[in-house]
Amino acid sequence: FEMCVENPIATVVNASGKNVKKYRPYPLATVDFQKRAARTLRMDSKRAMEIAEKLYQRGILSYPRTETNKFKKEFDLRALVQVQTASPAFGQYAARLLEGDFRRPREGKDDDGAHPPIHPKIFDPSLSGDEKRIYDLVARHFLACCSADAEGHMTTVEIQIGYEFFKATGLMVLAKNWLDVYPYEKWNGNTMPRYQVGEKFEPTRLFLEEGKTEPPPLLSEADLISLMNQNGIGTDATIAEHIDKVKQRKYVFVNNRQFIPSELGIGLVQGYKRMEIAMATPALRQQMERDINLISEGKKTKDEVLQECLEHMKDVYLTVMENHGLLSAEISEHFPPLGEGDSKTLRRSFTRCGNCGRTMSLRKSGEKRFVRCEACSQSHFLPKGSLHPYDFECPLCKFQVVEVTNPKTKKSHTVCPWCFNNPPQQDIEDIGKGGFRCFLCSEPSCKIATKRDDKPVRPCRKCNGMMAIRSSNKNNKKSLFLGCLKYPKCDFSMYIFGAKTAELTDTQCHKCSKEGRPAYKLKLSFSREPAVPPSLSCMPYVEGCPGCSGDLMDVIRVKSTSSSTYKRKARSQNSISSSAQASGARYPRLGLHNAGDRKPRQYAWGNPGTSVAGGWQGNGNNNPGGSSERDFGVSRNNWGSNRGTWRGRGYRGSAR
Repeated sequence: FEMCVENPIATVVNASGKNVKKYRPYPLATVDFQKRAARTLRMDSKRAMEIAEKLYQRGILSYPRTETNKFKKEFDLRALVQVQTASPAFGQYAARLLEGDFRRPREGKDDDGAHPPIHPKIFDPSLSGDEKRIYDLVARHFLACCSADAEGHMTTVEIQIGYEFFKATGLMVLAKNWLDVYPYEKWNGNTMPRYQVGEKFEPTRLFLEEGKTEPPPLLSEADLISLMNQNGIGTDATIAEHIDKVKQRKYVFVNNRQFIPSELGIGLVQGYKRMEIAMATPALRQQMERDINLISEGKKTKDEVLQECLEHMKDVYLTVMENHGLLSAEISEHFPPLGEGDSKTLRRSFTRCGNCGRTMSLRKSGEKRFVRCEACSQSHFLPKGSLHPYDFECPLCKFQVVEVTNPKTKKSHTVCPWCFNNPPQQDIEDIGKGGFRCFLCSEPSCKIATKRDDKPVRPCRKCNGMMAIRSSNKNNKKSLFLGCLKYPKCDFSMYIFGAKTAELTDTQCHKCSKEGRPAYKLKLSFSREPAVPPSLSCMPYVEGCPGCSGDLMDVIRVKSTSSSTYKRKARSQNSISSSAQASGARYPRLGLHNAGDRKPRQYAWGNPGTSVAGGWQGNGNNNPGGSSERDFGVSRNNWGSNRGTWRGRGYRGSAR
């Protein structure tokens, strides 16, 4: 992206165009009518069918319950178009069809042999309200079927900027035709000027868009009708009744035209799954509809289908009666019991109880949150922060672990509801004011008990304890640091910025060792990030002491709440930290790479000087040969990308 920004000149490498069409709709069958009424008029399918039946009984519309989506050849369509010329809304369009724009409607694949597609029979100017809306939908749809397809011209242009290729598509509508009378659908696109292959131009703007995978949206009524039709649940005459029955029984409720399952609906479906019966799957109803069709085709008799259905329902009934406790237990997890008290349920079926194996609900009483098991009446408080169930079972107490995220720092850790309030005996001395956390646990059989692998690395600068390798997660990014083994009593830590892995070596650092408390070197590997020097990020691994090695000091950030905090000495283009200036900190060496040269070249930095445009200027006291200046520029691109350039006064190289 940076290369495109630096040289934004675009070259047209391909330009093509073709004529396209937007096809007119098929004649209107019942299922399609229900979907279009729900999507375009925002009307319940049952309400739409009731109005259509009333209009049919008054002779205004044809029979609305039909599976046919094609007109027979002997059907007089022009006479029906002539009727619509009396409409003040689309009468002129109907007259235009009779003058020469009339086309025979497209033929669908379905024909029940009993009724034609839904169409208007007469024009009634007295209609109003929902009746007029339904009539207009049917009449406009019929006129659209008798019109020509919409025509347009689509242009596709492919350009090249640097080594990247981009493609854009534009649409020019040449003739709207049926879209003139059908306002429920649109057909438009971006207009695009004409381009010739080889033409060069500079885009108005270059930008990157960030995105993420989103969960599928909730079903609308039109979506549900389509799925029911595809899976054979109900017929065109009963689909609307089924949907209305589900809403009446409060298995779902509708919000912003989307179906949201209720606690009762979720409990019922989960209960059926626990009893291992197919009451909540499409297969049962699908088989019934298939058998009914076989009766109409003469392949099965009514008595055969009825007997099979009764035997199957009897088996389901006996299974439910035998396992009714499973269904009651599942539904009870989604509804509060009587006399629950003043606590508020935040989420049901949140975690799993280690005492009885049942699910525990997350509740809140005042400012405190806790999990409670309704089966064994156990309650355990949880810490502050954003809480999410974690797919892991504590080997000590069998409770499901909970992940806690700090809303400010976005750092996460895990807690066990039981151990948080009742810490293990071997680690009871390490519990702080905020309760016992999994990273304080030394249980050898627990994979998330990070204290089990504690090996002292170096003495703590704040207390007389030792520090060990630790890890944390912030914004789903793992960070490595050295933390005091006496945490939370001592919160001193040394963050290793950009480190991917850290291993303890047997090599001792005598400079940082203290009497009885040795310091050891670490074997580290680093990610290629902009703020990580190339001498670290470009090497397979680096071995050194985090307390005194010059290369590592540049990525060490010391942190402690009760003492002064030293931020990482990152090379900035604009400023230098006041703490570094005050302490006269020595800047470490920076390894640069020549093009194609994998060996780092070392350059010495002077004592802290002033910030200059493009980099840092030292006074040269540490440089051999007297005073000199070195002005190192910042990386124009990330070191993690394929290309990056570092410029210096007297040196210029690039990393590839």
